[in-house]
Amino acid sequence: MLHPRPLDVTIKLNGSPLVLNPKDGTYRIPDLLPNTYHVQIEKTGYVPWKKDLEVQSQRTTFAYDIALFKNSLPLLLRSGEFRFADQNNDNVLLIEHTAVGDIVVYLNLKNGAIRSLFPVVKQLEKFLTVSIQDAQWSASHGKILITLTDQQHLILDVRNPSLLVPLESEGSFAFTHPQWSEIGDHIFNGWSGLRLLEINLNSLDKKTLAEIKLNSDETLLSEYYVSSKNLFYFTQNTTRTTLHKLSLSNQSTPPTTLMEFSRSSQLQFLRTRSETPDFVDIGAEKTFLFLKPDDMEPIELPATVIHEREKRWLYNNTFELALWNQETRQTKLITRFSQPIQESFWHPEFEYAFFRFENSISIVELDTRDHLNQWELSRFDHISKLVTNTEGNIIYFLGQIGKQQGIYQLPIQ
Repeated sequence: MLHPRPLDVTIKLNGSPLVLNPKDGTYRIPDLLPNTYHVQIEKTGYVPWKKDLEVQSQRTTFAYDIALFKNSLPLLLRSGEFRFADQNNDNVLLIEHTAVGDIVVYLNLKNGAIRSLFPVVKQLEKFLTVSIQDAQWSASHGKILITLTDQQHLILDVRNPSLLVPLESEGSFAFTHPQWSEIGDHIFNGWSGLRLLEINLNSLDKKTLAEIKLNSDETLLSEYYVSSKNLFYFTQNTTRTTLHKLSLSNQSTPPTTLMEFSRSSQLQFLRTRSETPDFVDIGAEKTFLFLKPDDMEPIELPATVIHEREKRWLYNNTFELALWNQETRQTKLITRFSQPIQESFWHPEFEYAFFRFENSISIVELDTRDHLNQWELSRFDHISKLVTNTEGNIIYFLGQIGKQQGIYQLPIQ
């Protein structure tokens, strides 16, 4: 039984075309004797799918999630020098560097529309030659937190970009490293020395959410994660880094030490699962997963990029792409490469994974029977970021070929 997308395809069995009519989106090939058959699925304008499938006596062989991908050329949507800032579903924030300053740009992955959000015309005089460090979506992607300097921040309402709320960061309530809160679009957090502040945009009030106490040989790292119940943060001394959990509802209780490991400053919380302080040690190429909120023995994976789907974790390190199954605790190597993998992630609809090298974009199927179907989708001189819409039929990337660089769109299904 074969389940291809798109559905109107040509199916060949051992090189011979078959005349089949799909039922409920599935092609059925009856009356096959036990053997290994070479199956090829084709459609004009698409890259063919090929695989040797074994048929056993009195058993049905299935091949689901057969996806064909278009042979298409990328379309330049907007030229310029861009870097990726943040993504929230089909909404992407980019920062464009121009001769007169930086611009926050919004890319809609549903329709490919691009809009400059900040600064707009009314703000050009005040923010001319501005340098933008970062831009973050709020949870509802209705507001954007823009960081100009460590202590200069702005809140932008996407519905009315001409209205900006400057955030004062001075005196006893000066703050750095701001992050949106999980509570809503009107709350965010930031460090003020050893205090974690909560800033309310509606009232512009600031209050101390937590205060960290350090030993004489410790320093506080800037990376943190605030859940609805706890603050997770790192401290380090000359030899060790420590992950702590502090209850926000009962701060009289000392913080819990979740784990200690070799000193590292390149740490990043994943923030993909509520109340779990999963994080990546970028320098050591390791990811630590806490399967339960109070887990004291996290799972360690050799990964720098990781994405979860139904308790299966797709990850890559420098040269390997692999799957880790949370229920079986087993790792399956998908493929190994001779050049560094820059990023990888699931196809939103199928059992395929996108991955990117420095100068190319590819996709590989995760059905490991026989060989893996793997296709290079595009090649440039340099590619710095890859994203896809929620259907997975269009990819967008920041690319450069020759002197031409910008935002590109590539339909693949």
